[in-house]
Amino acid sequence: MAYIDAHKDECGVEPLCKTLQVAPSTYYEAKTQPPPARSVSDAATTAVIAKVHAESYEVSGVAKVHADLVEQAFTAPAPDRLWVADINYCRTFAGWVYAAFVIDVFSRRIVGRQLSTSLRTDLALDAL
Repeated sequence: MAYIDAHKDECGVEPLCKTLQVAPSTYYEAKTQPPPARSVSDAATTAVIAKVHAESYEVSGVAKVHADLVEQAFTAPAPDRLWVADINYCRTFAGWVYAAFVIDVFSRRIVGRQLSTSLRTDLALDAL
């Protein structure tokens, strides 16, 4: 949608939609709908991460950013309020095996898991 917004004055919405194989009605509907809750949440989290990173003269690592986001409070008042994740790996005779786990902090139960022979983004996403 951002590409269409950036070029609609010079080309028009309909020709751009045709080239991008997007129905113009889809474009107009997307412009009138509020952003999804996940997008709003991601934007807020990204702002916090950027703030922590800037305040540390852009040298904060994962541990420092994580401590500001979770605030070292590994307790939750109810299920599905706070999940933590980890990726581990183990060498086997057949090669490396990677395991991703997602744990509900309240119940301390594994709510998602995935194994893979490659350490790719899909591993963590599939566990989630």
